[in-house]
Amino acid sequence: MDEEKKECPICGGTFWVEKGDGVVRCSCYKEYLKKKRIEEAQIPSAYKNKKLENYKPLTNSQGRALKISNEFVKEFLNGKMDRGLLFMGKTGVGKTHLAIGILNALLDEGFRGYFINFIHLIEKIKSSYNPLSQSAFSEPEFFNRIKRSHIIVIDELGAQTPTEFAFNKMYDIINYCFSEGISIIFTTNYYLMDEKRKNPTDIKLDSTSYISKLHKYYLEERISDRLVSRILGKCIKVEIEGIDYRRKFNVY
Repeated sequence: MDEEKKECPICGGTFWVEKGDGVVRCSCYKEYLKKKRIEEAQIPSAYKNKKLENYKPLTNSQGRALKISNEFVKEFLNGKMDRGLLFMGKTGVGKTHLAIGILNALLDEGFRGYFINFIHLIEKIKSSYNPLSQSAFSEPEFFNRIKRSHIIVIDELGAQTPTEFAFNKMYDIINYCFSEGISIIFTTNYYLMDEKRKNPTDIKLDSTSYISKLHKYYLEERISDRLVSRILGKCIKVEIEGIDYRRKFNVY
């Protein structure tokens, strides 16, 4: 019997209590379901405490990103679930924190979600079609997990350039989500080609942050124009600028 069930002194782990001539769900059942949703979301342990409430914006763009994140949650709760977000910015500005903060907020409200790193997604796709792979991952299992979700977080979009085969499968996954009304939140360290800055070292963002250099590659070069276009057709682009929070405050 699960540890969660043993801990309840009211129902003894059955999730049912007597009421009148029948039985009703124990008050512990709601918390049990919440724990199961968090477990199934597969949020890495280091990120499980990331909430919108404990995100500390240090720049104007981070404050704007937090506001957009809170508005996204409110709209989601009101039934607007057919949109996504694309958080863009350099390392350490809080993209993943905000994405998981949104995911945690919706898990708390009873929605089902799933977190996956882009590189891990590509590796899972590859291993599912490799007969010599020892991976327990299978495409049907993954799609079933996607189908059960209301929202998905794909972290570090473009961190690896997929093979043509992996790209086609990944496109199918993302396209399926958008077609079925499953919201996706992406984070990426790469900017878009149409947003190249002429003199990035001269652009002042606010009192604490400067753009030091452009990325060597752009998102279209990492995942193709086709996929970027599909994502932008469904996602609100949120660019975040600022210092590397992890380096400055030694937080990981």
